[in-house]
Amino acid sequence: MKRLLIAAFAALASVQASSAFEWDETGYYYPEQEPDNIWTEWEPFTTCDIEWSGINQGFWSYDVEVKKRVSVDPENHKWQWCFVKQWLGSGADVIVEYDPDNNIFRIPVQRRGVNNVWDGEPHLLTDWRTYYGTDDPYSSWDPVDGILKIFEISFYPNQDLGDGTFGNKPTYYGTHNIYMHGFVKYDVNFGISELVDSFNQKLKVDFTTHPTDISWELVNDLVLPTDTVLIDRIALDKKNPMTEPGEIEITLKEGINSLVGISYDKDKKRVTSIKNIYCMPEDRENWKKLGTGIFTEDALTGLGSDDWHPLSMNVEIEENVNRPGFYRIVDPYRQLPATFGEFNYEHSGRTDYMYIDASRPNEVVLKAYATGIRENELGKAFLTSAAYEGKRMGKLKPEYIDYCGKLKEGVITFPGSSIGVRLPEYTKALGNKDIIYWVNRNDKFTIELPVLSSVSEIEVSGTPEATYYNLQGARVANPSKGDVLIEVSENGSRKVVF
Repeated sequence: MKRLLIAAFAALASVQASSAFEWDETGYYYPEQEPDNIWTEWEPFTTCDIEWSGINQGFWSYDVEVKKRVSVDPENHKWQWCFVKQWLGSGADVIVEYDPDNNIFRIPVQRRGVNNVWDGEPHLLTDWRTYYGTDDPYSSWDPVDGILKIFEISFYPNQDLGDGTFGNKPTYYGTHNIYMHGFVKYDVNFGISELVDSFNQKLKVDFTTHPTDISWELVNDLVLPTDTVLIDRIALDKKNPMTEPGEIEITLKEGINSLVGISYDKDKKRVTSIKNIYCMPEDRENWKKLGTGIFTEDALTGLGSDDWHPLSMNVEIEENVNRPGFYRIVDPYRQLPATFGEFNYEHSGRTDYMYIDASRPNEVVLKAYATGIRENELGKAFLTSAAYEGKRMGKLKPEYIDYCGKLKEGVITFPGSSIGVRLPEYTKALGNKDIIYWVNRNDKFTIELPVLSSVSEIEVSGTPEATYYNLQGARVANPSKGDVLIEVSENGSRKVVF
C-alpha cells in the first residue's frame, strides 16, 4: 500500500547542457541506454521507501517494487535496478545503473512519462553525470544498510532557452534517498503470526549478525513504540539475552500479548522490535455459550464520514464460567465486508473473539482487539477503548472511569468517542506516533446480550455457600425471597428464584 505526503514543486532555473538526441521511427532515440540483450531478465529484488530530498523536499512513496538485472557478461560487474512506477507510485518505471568497480552511477536517458507538453516532445529523465558531463557529487550506494542516493534531473529537450539558442530545459532536479528493504537490520524478528489459538507457543527468534546486546521480554498486554517508560525498563532488565538466533518458548494469556525485542546498531543506538500477538484459543472448558446477541457497529463503519448509519449484526456471545460478566463475542466483524464493499476480512478460516469485561456493570472495558478488517486505502484496523487505554497507561480510575461502558438491562453501551480505531499502515508515514481515531460518535456501539444471560432456565434455590448477582451483574449481598438472581457456586452459574 502506498502513502504519499503532500508537498509543492518549486520551479527551477533553466540549465543548458550539450547533448545530442535523435528521433527514430519509434518516437525517440536514447543513445545512453544500452540494448536489452546485454542484460539478464528482470528479477524481483526487494521493495523500498523513496524520499525526494532535493530542492523540492517533502514527497515520500512507500513499498515501491524494485527489480534487478545483471550483465550477461561475467566480466562486466554492472547491474541495473528498475524502480517500478517510481514517481509517487505511478507513471513510468525508472532504471538506475551502477558499476561497483568504480562506484559510478548513471540513469540512462528515459521517458519520465509526460510527453504532451511543448509540441509533444517527451519529458525525459537522466542523472547528473549525463546531463552535466562531470563527476556526480551526490549519488552513493551503501550496500550494508541498503540506502541508495541518486541525483535525478527531469527535463525537456530542444527548448528555446530565451537567448536565441535551443537546449535542454530542466523541470526539477534533486536527490532521491531510496531505502531498500531487506538489507542489514538491527532489529529482532519474532517468527509468530499476529493471531494464535493456543497459550503455549514455540517460535524462532531471528536477527542478522549485525545487532548487538540482544534481549527480549514477553508482556501479557499491549505494548506500542510510544510506551517509552516500559520499553526503557525492558531494555534495562535484559531478562532474556541472546547471542545467536534460536527457538524460544512462551506462554501467552488469552487476549493481547506483546513480544518486545531490544537490540543495538553499529552506533550503539537502541532499536526496539515489537510483535503484538492476539491469543484466541478454542476454549470450551472455560467458556459457555449464551446464545445469539446483537452487535451494533459504530466504529469502522463511520470512518471518513459524518453521515452514516450504524450496522447491527447477530453474533454469538459466550461468558467465562469462572468470571461472570466477562464476555467474548465470536467473529464480530466477519459479516461486515458483505455490507461494505471497501472492507475485506482477513481472519477467514479461524475463529476470533472480541473480549469485553463487564464484571463490574458500571465499569465495562472493551479490550484491545484485532478486527481482521482491512480497508482498501486505510489498511488493517484494530479496535480499542478509552477505558482500556487509560488502564494500560497506568492512569488512576478517576481519570478513565467516565469512558467506561455500562451494562444495564442486558445491554452494554459505551459513551460517545470512547471507542478507538488504530490504523497503523495508514499512519506509518508519521513514524512511531500512536494515533487513535475516536469513534462511536452516534453513541450506538452496543452489545445486546442474549435474553437469559448464562443460564437457560429458572430454578428455585437458596444455597448459603453461593454468591448472587442481579440480572445487571451487580452482586447482591442479602437476597430476598422471590428475587430472580444469578447464582454462582462451585458447580457453575444458573438463574434462580431465591
